[in-house]
Amino acid sequence: MRGIFCVVGADGFLGSYFIRHIMQNSDEKIIALNHKEAAFPDSEQLTNMIFELSDEESIKKAAALLSGFRDIRILFLASVHNPDIIKKDPDNALYINTVCYNRFLESIKDLDIKKLYYASSDTVYGESIDGYSFTEKDTPAPVNIYGEQKLGAEKITLKHGFSVIRYSALCGVSLTSRKNHFCDMVVNSVSEGKEFFLLTDWRRPALSYKDAADITYRLFGTDIEEKIINICSDRIYSKYEIGIKLCEHGNFNKQLLIPATKEELGVFTEKRADDIYMDNSLIKSLLRIDSLELKF
Repeated sequence: MRGIFCVVGADGFLGSYFIRHIMQNSDEKIIALNHKEAAFPDSEQLTNMIFELSDEESIKKAAALLSGFRDIRILFLASVHNPDIIKKDPDNALYINTVCYNRFLESIKDLDIKKLYYASSDTVYGESIDGYSFTEKDTPAPVNIYGEQKLGAEKITLKHGFSVIRYSALCGVSLTSRKNHFCDMVVNSVSEGKEFFLLTDWRRPALSYKDAADITYRLFGTDIEEKIINICSDRIYSKYEIGIKLCEHGNFNKQLLIPATKEELGVFTEKRADDIYMDNSLIKSLLRIDSLELKF
């Protein structure tokens, strides 16, 4: 019997960065519940398992695997999260994001769970008006189905006595072969000398996956009692500005990045907020962080 980390949705962007951070900074054991394929191979430290949140047998197997451990720390990242995909089949997404998630929490209620953080999103807040930055005490007002379902999952999390992290936009090159991030698309395009269009009317206090993983790991090591915590940077970035910073970091030609609007690109079918700003005073105070900036 020993303590362990469990990452649900471990083969996603943040999940893979979080696992890498643990492996680089400790010898703590990890169970990675992957949707499709592992980001890192099995090792003495890491045990991988294919996990499907909508499958009851998968949930039972995960709970049985976890039952052999104490002091279990869980980062729950799994969800149907693309607003355009959710719009096509909202009932199925709702079933996975809330009913199946609640089933998972019920399956582990008798285990020795030291801490569980549910990864939520800034989308629960809705549109920022006149540059307002939302704090954890503000009343959420999501503008789309994705935000509404995230808010529903938050309520389930809190009902079970666990905690919520509301992440703003996170970015960085992918560590998993399962999918590419828009940062990968930027790097691939400009490295080949091709132009790439990026939005100027989408603005968030964006943070890198690397730093978000570090902050999340540090949170697991605290005894704080706050149930909802924002994680984001100090300043606001458009996707175009994120692309500029990425090019500067990799010494790519940033002149190949072309500013554009959502209307010009026609990229989304579901409504999205133009501006969602979050206040990060709480996390900076809890972890004694002076500043949080986007850096790759």
